[in-house]
Amino acid sequence: MLNVNLLSGSVFSPMIGIRFAVTPLTNLLLIRNILNDVTRNILELGGNYYVTRNNRFTE
Repeated sequence: MLNVNLLSGSVFSPMIGIRFAVTPLTNLLLIRNILNDVTRNILELGGNYYVTRNNRFTE
């Protein structure tokens, strides 16, 4: 659910406030995606560190 509220601002640049209604399922999916990204980044950094330590180059 997306609520867009046009608040009082100037005529040419009105202030826009956007609120997202986060359900528990959406919240769990967001947490899962964030954890997957963090895990992937850690694994990639670990692999690059290992290869660099052995004097090899990575792309």
